[in-house]
Amino acid sequence: MYGYHYASMLSVFGICIFFSSTVPLVSLAAAFYMGLKHLVDGLNLITVHRKEIDSQGSLIDVTTNSALVFVVFPAAPRTRICC
Repeated sequence: MYGYHYASMLSVFGICIFFSSTVPLVSLAAAFYMGLKHLVDGLNLITVHRKEIDSQGSLIDVTTNSALVFVVFPAAPRTRICC
């Protein structure tokens, strides 16, 4: 379901980019549509779609550890201890 809406939004964005050079009002209409869709999707996520997975606080630990590994360890081989 999300894939369909994502593809639809990308199609609208592509059409807007394609036609905005010849018809400037298309970009205003597309910006209004995308802003309204963003608002409606945000409200749907808050009210209609409930949490599917509850991580019980472990998701932040995994995210923090992964970020530290990818930030600290790739930088370590570039530093030189010796001359």
